[in-house]
Amino acid sequence: MKNILIVDDEPQIIELLSDIIGTKFNNLNILNAPDGLEAYVKSCNLKFDLIITDHKMPFCTGLDFIRKMRETNNINSDSPIIVVSGFIPEIEDKISTLDNLFYLDKPLKTERLLKYCKMILNSK
Repeated sequence: MKNILIVDDEPQIIELLSDIIGTKFNNLNILNAPDGLEAYVKSCNLKFDLIITDHKMPFCTGLDFIRKMRETNNINSDSPIIVVSGFIPEIEDKISTLDNLFYLDKPLKTERLLKYCKMILNSK
């Protein structure tokens, strides 16, 4: 069973991503969080095979969440992350130096998301 964490402050986006990934891949345990703060807490307790996060969220942005995970002794400090955001141009230079990180612009292209998911999940 592979563990996936989806982080977004919009419940319909979490549901959409869960449906897209859940129908294409078997044996997934998909968890979610409404912001980077809750996602960080979950990332301290369970190893994820893939994390998908938005950037603009309340309490803690996706970028802040990623940095906190990467800079601490978090069990997910090396987990692959896909950032799905309409603000990629704003944050691209800030995240381009981080390893094992992919990003997709909104509006989301399903085939590109699935390509990244397949590459990441099949490599584990």
